[in-house]
Amino acid sequence: MKNLTYLVSWEKEKEKTWSGICFSLYKALKKYYKIEDVDVRMPFIIKLIGKVLHLTTLTRTVLTLKYFRLLDYWDLKFKKRDYDEVVFQFVENIKNKPSRRTYVYQDLCSEYLLDLYQNNKPVFDVCNFYGENVQAIKRRIPIERNYYDTCSGIFTMGKWLAQYMVSIGIPSTCVHCVGGGSNVDINLISPHKKTKDKILFVGRDFERKGGLITYEAFKKLKQSNHSVELHVAGPHNNPIDNPADGYYFYGDITYDKVAELYNKCDIFCMPSYFEAYGLVFVEAMAFGLPCIGRNCYDMPYIIEDGVTGLLLRNDNVGELASLMEQLLQDDTIKNNVLSRKDYLLNEYSWDTVAGRIHEVIEKDNEENNKIKNL
Repeated sequence: MKNLTYLVSWEKEKEKTWSGICFSLYKALKKYYKIEDVDVRMPFIIKLIGKVLHLTTLTRTVLTLKYFRLLDYWDLKFKKRDYDEVVFQFVENIKNKPSRRTYVYQDLCSEYLLDLYQNNKPVFDVCNFYGENVQAIKRRIPIERNYYDTCSGIFTMGKWLAQYMVSIGIPSTCVHCVGGGSNVDINLISPHKKTKDKILFVGRDFERKGGLITYEAFKKLKQSNHSVELHVAGPHNNPIDNPADGYYFYGDITYDKVAELYNKCDIFCMPSYFEAYGLVFVEAMAFGLPCIGRNCYDMPYIIEDGVTGLLLRNDNVGELASLMEQLLQDDTIKNNVLSRKDYLLNEYSWDTVAGRIHEVIEKDNEENNKIKNL
């Protein structure tokens, strides 16, 4: 079994790092590699400074710069390692060199954030990237681009990101969309009797994920469909004051409780303004719920418009209310979703993602060996 150096800035509970992505992929890649796990987390003192100073704009800038210096620190530390190795990382801590091949797995890049700030400020504002510190984003870009120009490969979650990277001049041979995995517990899938009146929204970042327009569309739909309900989970505090009848708020609940809502509700609605990938749609469909998303980012790739759900094309309350009513009543779409459960669980599994990553790395390895033997 070949060696793979796995670099992650682990949280105290490894299983929760980047919403469980890093640990899930770590376990899946162990099928193919003998993994050396290297923790490259930010020192506690830097995190403490940020908490004490409440992350003002100036503090965010300082901490960002210090973090960039840590990238140099880790790269210098690894320069002593001259043996042939493959490094897999989530941030460009370690650079390529003749005896080392490095790969990074990402769902976003800084050049896109600057593009978003310059060309779609309303969406940038609801995302709160880097605390809206544009200078930090600008400082990040050359570091990121230098890595992209020299690394062995970039693995992306979303197809939209892979396409964007190619559009800004990164060679298509270096960019590989491998998708992402959903940690659905199939033992919790037990749909209740459906009543065609229950809409589910799940998302901690209520505004960015389109929670406000979802609520307004629900209120509009209720004028003609009095039995309709909106069930909201994710935010710590209720984002709606004096809600209309039929609105149910659950807060930041456990996965088991969310599964109960998936089983109880008829459709899932999350018209997110920005969604780097959207595994929550996969999760909802695995539970049998047709989905409403927005016609951007990877949502059109995950939700097949008119087949497994519907896509919102304009930021319009009336249009969304119409999509809600249509999807609640559409048995054909519901049956399409139910028939795709096994496909979804396989296509969006971490084992499948790890297999794609392994295939790319091994293909590169064969090419490198051919060059060495010339």
